[in-house]
Amino acid sequence: MGPADVKGRLQEFEQVLTAIRQEHQILLRKLQSLESENQSLKNKVQFAGRNKGNAGGGISATRARAIAEDVVGGAGGDVTGPASATDGNFVIFDGATGKVIKDDSLTPGLLATQDTVNNDDWSGADLAVTNGGTGASDASGARTNLGLVIGTDVQAHDDNLDNLAALNATEEFLYLNASGDVVSRGAGATRSILNVEDGADVTDEANVTDALDGATLTDVGTPASGDLILLQDASDSNNLKVAQFSEFGGEGGEGDVSGPESSTDNAVVRWDGTDGDTIQDSSVLIDDSDNISGIGNITLSGTVDGRDVASDS
Repeated sequence: MGPADVKGRLQEFEQVLTAIRQEHQILLRKLQSLESENQSLKNKVQFAGRNKGNAGGGISATRARAIAEDVVGGAGGDVTGPASATDGNFVIFDGATGKVIKDDSLTPGLLATQDTVNNDDWSGADLAVTNGGTGASDASGARTNLGLVIGTDVQAHDDNLDNLAALNATEEFLYLNASGDVVSRGAGATRSILNVEDGADVTDEANVTDALDGATLTDVGTPASGDLILLQDASDSNNLKVAQFSEFGGEGGEGDVSGPESSTDNAVVRWDGTDGDTIQDSSVLIDDSDNISGIGNITLSGTVDGRDVASDS
């Protein structure tokens, strides 16, 4: 029998004992009523004896006995117990009449008679989590059963957590200092840490030039082959990288050609202007089988196979 079963039985026995106490109070009241009736009977019998033969008062002995039998017969409700019982056992009702009790095989243990319970009183198996226990006899097992494994289910203690809990600052930034402690800093201190001057944002020229090792920003002009370009490499987790301008083709800006925003597939490319740096789309197409289409008029000069095509009409 587990602790939960014992607890349930104890509650049942407490209910039984409460019922017995109530029944005992009823019996006491009935006995008191019986004693009062007996005294009244005695008084009536004595009165009848003193007035025997007096038709004008008192009652007869037969009537007195009838009264006594009526009083005794009306004193029912006695509880009947067993022929024998085991000392210390609980008592339970036998049936539903409320008049018969019997011995029960369960003896109350120490927990039923003690005001407090400590570790010395516990000798059962570990109480399961479903019954309000931990299902373990040590702290590690208890944490595992309760889903509170440190470092897995819950955060292990860290001094920085105490530092965060103790912070009481508004509009400040968190900062991990050289000692490894989490501290808060205001805007001014944060700019100092980030080497950003007061009143400037990260696009301020002084900040940018500092980040570029003192390089001076100049107006837009023609890049040279040794100039550097800052780019974001999408194929490498968007890391920022530096590359020379010459790696993208062209030397000193010569030979750089600009195309249109869109083009027609297989269209013949034409120059746009005379600067030699801009091209444009056309309606003349050369498909993948080298067939030409979209031609308007063709002006020929010279000879084809020795024939002067300019004279052809």
